[in-house]
This record gives sequence, structure tokens and C-alpha cells, in this order.
Amino acid sequence: MSHPVWKSKPGTIVPQKQYKYSKVKKAWLEENDNLEDLKLSNFRCVTFNVWFDSLCFNERFDALMKILQTVDADIICLQEVTPKFIKLLVQHDWVQEQLYISDPEGKTLRGYGVMILSKHKAKLTWLVLKSNMDRNALIAEFIIQSQKFVVSTVHLESLNAAPLRKNQLEAISKVIHAVPSVILTGDFNFDSTINFGGGAPTENKNIELYFPSPKYIDVWEKLRPEEKGYTFDTDKNKMLNFHSEERMRYDRILFGSEPNKEHIWKAVKIDLLGTKPIEGLKDSPIFPSDHFGLVADFVHTCLLYTSPSPRD
Repeated sequence: MSHPVWKSKPGTIVPQKQYKYSKVKKAWLEENDNLEDLKLSNFRCVTFNVWFDSLCFNERFDALMKILQTVDADIICLQEVTPKFIKLLVQHDWVQEQLYISDPEGKTLRGYGVMILSKHKAKLTWLVLKSNMDRNALIAEFIIQSQKFVVSTVHLESLNAAPLRKNQLEAISKVIHAVPSVILTGDFNFDSTINFGGGAPTENKNIELYFPSPKYIDVWEKLRPEEKGYTFDTDKNKMLNFHSEERMRYDRILFGSEPNKEHIWKAVKIDLLGTKPIEGLKDSPIFPSDHFGLVADFVHTCLLYTSPSPRD
């Protein structure tokens, strides 16, 4: 049965159920959309393009699960998820015990796609994008400290498709711009400083156009401006020895927050994930993915009280 997202026109908002594992029924069950007001003072977000390739698939999956379980994020946004990946994911003890997921059966995939794993119940929707590659944005809505907090993940159009990526960013911005606090994350498929193959102006200008400061920041650029932060790096990721030289910061975490008189959210930390080869493999060097992931921490401050400390 085809998922409604594949029958909808660009710009359409399509509801998506969230699922939680039931030990009693030994099955993934649909959750309702009733959101509780989460009293969180820290929020951790991960994005990771997990690579759809079959190379050492099981070993890479296990390595990715160790990384994700260790970072203990509130929300995990994945790209290039395949049916095979989901089949292993839904059987994982940690995922069954701790997380809500957006799709336990792969119904939202066409070959591969994006998904969201979360510690907390969320209201999920799809934004259907104009795409030749079945790319859409998945949006998770939470209520945190009595305010709406949204996380959206996307895998923007690949290859020589700058006009489509621009259209996709514009469409996403129109949907999430009014939210007080928002994270947009995923594989953007363009670098922050140069265009693949050269040329000007840089495609990154579209970020400034549709997600302008002062509300929005590129978290890596804001917190680690002296570091390149490449997430696709043929120099460091020796698994890509078949690939021509390419060092790009394709994967991003954008953050936007509008402080009021009582509350403010701030990005305080960001790091790369999966930057080391998997140990003990004869086929080494094998990395968890062809991309490096990102993990970012956000801290909520109630202006009437003292500021909480960021997570370790």
C-alpha cells in the first residue's frame, strides 16, 4: 500500500504516525498525537547520513548503533535509510526500549529516505517537496517549556540540482518560519563556502536568503568558525579511496530561536560523529558511513532563574 506522501503534490503537509515498541504485544504500535509539555532544559540533536551502500553493511550498522546509543540524543535524524537498515533497527534492544520511531516498516521509503528517532513523543508530518529523487522533509513537533519546538530533517536534492535545492529550502522555510524554536538538519548537498565544481555565487547564499540571521544560525559556523567541519572528507575517511578528492561540509544543523521575556534557547556545543574507522575489520579502513554525523547541544534558560549547565 502506497504511503499518502507519494500521492501528494509539492507543498502538501501529510500526517505521519509515530511508533513505540510494545513488549506485551511484541510489535511496533501507532502512538496518538497528544503532546505533553516537556520540561527539558537541555536538548541534544543528531543528524547522520548512514549511506545506503551494501559495503560491510552489518558491521557499519552495528558501529552506527554504538555511536547513537552512546551520544544519547533527544532526537536522531537519519538520511539514506534503507528497508534493510530499518529491518535491523526495529529489532535492536536499545531502540525498542528507549525510542519512538517514524517508520518501522519502510513505507515512507522509495529505495531510501529519511527517518526520525526520538526519546520523546512528537507530532510528525511530512512536507512534500518538489523533487526528481523522492526527497521530502520530515518534521517533528514538540512542546518544550510550554512553547512549540520543531525539528525538521531533509536530504536535499543530490548532484547538479541547485535550483531544486533552492526551491526545497524555500518550501521548508515557509512552513517552519513562524515556530519559536526550530532545528533544520540533514544532508544539504552543498558546502558552506564553495560550490562543487566552482562558480559563483555560492549556493550557501540560499541559507542566508531563507534562514536569515539574527533568528537563525548555522551551529557549526557559529560555535567553531575556525574549523572546516567537513562531513564528507576523502582525506580523513579512507573508506572513500575509490572517490576523487572531495572535502565538503554537506551536513548541517541550522537553529533558529526567538527569545521572549521569560525563555531563551541557545546552541552551546557541536561535534562530528563517526570520524574513526571500525576496529577489527579485515577490510579496514571501514568507517560507519561515507559521511560524518553531527551532534549538537542546546540549552534552555528561564530568564527568571539561573542558567542550566550544558550536557557533557
